[in-house]
Amino acid sequence: MNRKNIFALAALVLVALAVWYFYPKKEATPSSQIAQELQGDPQLNELTAQLEKDPNNDTLLYLRATAYYKLDAFDEAMADLERAMKRDSMQPAYYHLLADILLDYSRPNDSRKAIEVLKLASERFPDRISTLLKLSEFQLIVRKHNDALATLDKVLQRDPQNAEAFYMAGRVALDKGDTTNAVASLQKSVKIDVDNADAWFFLGRIFNQRNNPVALQYFDNALRVDSTYLEAQEFKARFTSGAANLTRPLNYTATSSCATPTMQMLISIWA
Repeated sequence: MNRKNIFALAALVLVALAVWYFYPKKEATPSSQIAQELQGDPQLNELTAQLEKDPNNDTLLYLRATAYYKLDAFDEAMADLERAMKRDSMQPAYYHLLADILLDYSRPNDSRKAIEVLKLASERFPDRISTLLKLSEFQLIVRKHNDALATLDKVLQRDPQNAEAFYMAGRVALDKGDTTNAVASLQKSVKIDVDNADAWFFLGRIFNQRNNPVALQYFDNALRVDSTYLEAQEFKARFTSGAANLTRPLNYTATSSCATPTMQMLISIWA
């Protein structure tokens, strides 16, 4: 064999090795692992058995969607919710679950779709404060601060003493780096609801960063409400030990054949 042929053979071997090395290897996929979990889940099996007898029961579909969601079976959960909402689109809990699923699924545009779902819910149930609060939370998660504040204004127009709305307003201000307004809103929240552990905790974090000893009182209040609050325990321990301020950022990042407008909107979301 001459030198030219040897070089050609060597080149072929290298190409073959490269193809073998970079070609995707077959591994157990997350979806197959989820499928195995689904098959052995007793709650899912029970709900599926009930749905076989009553396939159009939207409540059962919602319950099975919830069970799927807890097991990270997002596609199956959304499929059940689609069926449930085609049968009854006037259940706020269905919208909330769909928004949660979309946010956790985290595919491209899923966070936008999650907010669209909650906006649709807030239009259908304009006086349902829990829906507006959930919408403001999702808007904060994607850092749509002005939208979140506008939503919270709607809450406070309906309930001027809503402690959760003031808490969320404080979180929005905190995410923007405005600790002055954050303190004002959080203090309003705990004045209305002295058992809002999260509001006490974030007040403690703000005053901890200011090296103000009142931070300890705020951490103590958070722990009074919830003695198992691990982050409050951690910050209190660091504060009382005289350690340097914890420097974690203070920002927020701590779910056709139908012709109705509601279902047309939902179909575009599922697409």
